[in-house]
Amino acid sequence: MRTAHRGDVATVTNALANSRLAQTGQASKMELVYRYLTGPRFRQRIQAIVEKFSDKQDDLARERKAATRLWAKREAQIQGRHRVYNRDVR
Repeated sequence: MRTAHRGDVATVTNALANSRLAQTGQASKMELVYRYLTGPRFRQRIQAIVEKFSDKQDDLARERKAATRLWAKREAQIQGRHRVYNRDVR
């Protein structure tokens, strides 16, 4: 049976210490992320993104309405000219 050497014990001890340190670091990172996600800064950033998106949707709806109105006007003009042309030709 093999006996543990001081080097082996030190290696295992260091590995355990590093593992605990990594877990502590991970927990503190998770806490920082949680604080950020639940804090006012994140909420304000998301609100700003949503507001800009909503503004763009509103702008697009206004542009669509204006374009539709212009197309309807042009179509009426074309139809009116078409009727005048057909009447004159006959």
